[in-house]
Amino acid sequence: MKNLVLEISKLVSLLAAVGVGFLSLGPGWSVFMNEGARAKYFMERQRAHLERACGKTPDSIGLHAQLADICEELGLYQQAFLCHEKVIELEPGSAMLYRDFASLLSTFRVAGASHFQCRPDEVPARAMSLFQAAIELAPRDESLAREYAMSFYSIGGDFKDEGVAA
Repeated sequence: MKNLVLEISKLVSLLAAVGVGFLSLGPGWSVFMNEGARAKYFMERQRAHLERACGKTPDSIGLHAQLADICEELGLYQQAFLCHEKVIELEPGSAMLYRDFASLLSTFRVAGASHFQCRPDEVPARAMSLFQAAIELAPRDESLAREYAMSFYSIGGDFKDEGVAA
């Protein structure tokens, strides 16, 4: 009996060393999940937590910005767009908030078209208007100006002359 208690004690110590999180992850959790599945599980939990927190404090720029980042990581671009719009609404004087939204929008044009209910070829112009708003707020920010100029080249199409000018 003494050996059984010792073995159970070792097992509990081992589980504690691996991480108590494995013991409290709720139903359906498998310790055999790969790293990607485990990371996604934790991001989903963090997203749910942030959504509740944003509901309780709807004027929190930080919470909405964190939620936008998590949604981007999870591929929930529609929700990320909504969060970016909310953050800009709460802090309209921040050039970096406009830049972040413009970068996301120019990268995920199809999701942007769905969000704005427009054609995908209309999304780059919307992204560029966000970049222009950022430039107006911070005209001397060199990294922003560089990113703005490079965005003309990544978008392609009729924007090459504007890229040279930028």
